[in-house]
Amino acid sequence: MRDLVRSAYAPYVARMGWEPGPMSADYEEAIAHGVVDVVRDAGGLAAVIVTHGETAMS
Repeated sequence: MRDLVRSAYAPYVARMGWEPGPMSADYEEAIAHGVVDVVRDAGGLAAVIVTHGETAMS
């Protein structure tokens, strides 16, 4: 999950000058709190959806 998010946001780091919040989010905590859904396709994990940002991103 972390690798998927990091690769999705990586192109923005150079333009912004910092890593966007989702790149450093605590996904283990978000999973423990039940605020993350995942979307899978034939290739595996396709998307991560954080349904309650404050808990997951804090």
